[in-house]
Amino acid sequence: MEKNLNLPLSDPKKDAFLRSSLIKNLQENEKDKEEKNIPVSIKSLNTNINNFVEELSKVLKPTLPAKELVSTVVKIALEVNFGKNFTLTKGFDKMVEKISNGIIVDPILRRQVLSVASWVLDNDKKSQQKNLVNG
Repeated sequence: MEKNLNLPLSDPKKDAFLRSSLIKNLQENEKDKEEKNIPVSIKSLNTNINNFVEELSKVLKPTLPAKELVSTVVKIALEVNFGKNFTLTKGFDKMVEKISNGIIVDPILRRQVLSVASWVLDNDKKSQQKNLVNG
């Protein structure tokens, strides 16, 4: 007995409907997966970054020595992430000092902190110039 290897003939309208519903289901599943992959805290991350830049621009001055600049960046980063109360806890200054020393010793981290500070100072300077021109 021979097996029939030919595919059964089907209705083209039915095939088109099945294909379109399959594609629609796949697209909906992809959207669901994408929404699940986006962390809920993404908005708070943007807010934290904006708060960090805002607070840093208030405190940073181009004349700060590198060590003070690094410790200022660390303090503000911790304050923005963990809140003002965290900065008042016992041992906070020692923690900031240890983190700052680690950053200063590591050339890559030092360069990153200095570039962030430079970027904030440049943006602050540009916004002040715009205010003078528009003001």
